[in-house]
Amino acid sequence: MIMKNKILYSLLAICFLLFISANAQEKVKTAITSMKLKDKTVELTVVSAKPFIVGGNMYLLYIGDKKFQLSRQSKKDGKGILTFLIPYNDFTQAKEGANIWMFYGDYILSDGNAAPDFDALLKENPRTCWSLGKLKKKSLKK
Repeated sequence: MIMKNKILYSLLAICFLLFISANAQEKVKTAITSMKLKDKTVELTVVSAKPFIVGGNMYLLYIGDKKFQLSRQSKKDGKGILTFLIPYNDFTQAKEGANIWMFYGDYILSDGNAAPDFDALLKENPRTCWSLGKLKKKSLKK
């Protein structure tokens, strides 16, 4: 009877630890919160529930197959804030409904010109790749 209780408690402890580990590894919520036009630049702001990584790489934003890397980074109330600075002409040329992706680090492209396979990168690198939805130009505040 004592042995059965030890086994039962051990199994419960293992299940509890696995549950905590699985929840701890969930992807942090990251989303576009605003798009504002300032002069000739669109400021596209991405907010995360946790601060963004500060390191040797940079964050890159793709709208369709067009890459943008100029950004400002800050944090407020424990949340990470990234504001990408997109030239207005590039924004207007982007296709309505284009996929928006963000990456930490520059991924090597197969032929140097084509956009990466975003879905594959997202699956392979869930902590450094984010799908941010589709471009909705009407969301731009002037």
